[in-house]
Amino acid sequence: MTSRIYKSLAAGVCALAIAACSNEASQTSQTAIVGHQVGDFMLPDQNDVATELKYYKDADAVVLAAHLNGDEGSREAQAALAALQESHPNAKFMMINSSMEDGRAEIKAEAEANGYAIPVLDDEMQLIGNDLGFTYAGQAVVLNPKTWQVVFEGPATDPALASAVEAVAAGQAVEVASVKGSGAELTFEDRGVDHASISYVHDVAPILMENCVDCHREGGIGPFQMTNYDVIKGFSPMIREVIRTDRMPPYNADTHYGSFADSFNLEPAEAKTLVHWIEAGSPRGEGEDPLVDGVEPRPDWPLGEPDLVVDIPAYTIPASGIIEYQLPAMENPLEEGKWLKATTFRAGSREGVHHILGGWLEEMPDEMGGFSQDVSLGSYAVGSESSIAPEDWGTYVPEGGALSFQMHYTSFGREVEDRSQIGFYFADEEPNKIMRQYVLLDPTIVIEPNEARHHERTYVTVPADMQLSAPRRTLTIAASPRSSPLSTRTAKRKCCSTCRSTTSTGSASISSKA
Repeated sequence: MTSRIYKSLAAGVCALAIAACSNEASQTSQTAIVGHQVGDFMLPDQNDVATELKYYKDADAVVLAAHLNGDEGSREAQAALAALQESHPNAKFMMINSSMEDGRAEIKAEAEANGYAIPVLDDEMQLIGNDLGFTYAGQAVVLNPKTWQVVFEGPATDPALASAVEAVAAGQAVEVASVKGSGAELTFEDRGVDHASISYVHDVAPILMENCVDCHREGGIGPFQMTNYDVIKGFSPMIREVIRTDRMPPYNADTHYGSFADSFNLEPAEAKTLVHWIEAGSPRGEGEDPLVDGVEPRPDWPLGEPDLVVDIPAYTIPASGIIEYQLPAMENPLEEGKWLKATTFRAGSREGVHHILGGWLEEMPDEMGGFSQDVSLGSYAVGSESSIAPEDWGTYVPEGGALSFQMHYTSFGREVEDRSQIGFYFADEEPNKIMRQYVLLDPTIVIEPNEARHHERTYVTVPADMQLSAPRRTLTIAASPRSSPLSTRTAKRKCCSTCRSTTSTGSASISSKA
């Protein structure tokens, strides 16, 4: 896996180098919009559907237009784009709202009140609208999906926009590339600021130390190690891309729908600092590099030395081929039952271990493994090695029986033996609430070819009122980001957790009174 990741990273850096990193690119003036190459981005629309630019590379053309709530010019632009969408079904039309005053709920209300047919993307950090050079509401740009260059800018209501879309679709040059327009003025907090003044030592490196190096260091799961300025400079186009597409830091919970514990998200100011610094050319500046001596190798056991370490049965990962899930089980070494408060999995082969699930069975299985829903030993996935129960929660692991595991391996070009381990951390006292795991799974899902935005539902019945702690989604089929609500059957006890991912399976850690 590592070799493939490095190759894809290198390709990504090469592909993005053109788009990434200068003051001129980040602070595009209206006269320089045409010819500007737009980097990939992901933004949610008013209905929480996440839209990523790169997925429209096969469209005839991509049209983006500036939006402002309560603005008549924006509404006229919306109507004009809706009409063009009717006559150009293979082109993609979207509006972008970069106003600091228009939140997603307000954008949704505006869209519903005016019957919008074109999605409005919420650019809450103003990174995308600023990069596109938008200056007035209703201003539109046409992108050529083959190059992601802007080939037209002007009012969305001008007939020249339709001509530009037709020219791009036909593979022809756009005759009228720019049309002067006017409308409600757009303001961007960071436009015109000299981002070259951002300090690598005092501004950038501390953000990386706090949010990134835990994975991007020796022993971490990250594909490169953030050990000094030169590494950061070399990977800066990729860092810009993964922030703009919300892939890094890896955290799917949408904070518009509640407060989530252990959030990995960057603060908006942190994300903007990193992106603007990269767009300014990633200047080194003065001062000692905090990364050189400040990043230590990741410890084998981040939570400290475990109370018990168990070796998971070894498995030889072949150099190539598809590997069926492995379901090893072993005798439970506990001679008396204990309350579990946390576990950490230590993957023997970080390149080859995709995920691990752990559980308990009353007796050793003959062939197939499995788990008791009452006893979860936690899980491992990229960037998520430890499972920690909330305060005063715990899982009771009885003595005897078997410890059972689901091992998902991926070949990566060379044969290795995986010797993964699990570390147990036990509670000194019996907790007030028992932690259980319930799995929502539908193995009968059928998605027809070319069917976009496919929806699925699955259910599980719980025996009593419970408190939901940690919903986890497992993406095992190709899917587009969307909300994944969880709710009880009665409206009185309705609970909803909305995340930017759509999945085929999911599990939730739930507690009830002990």
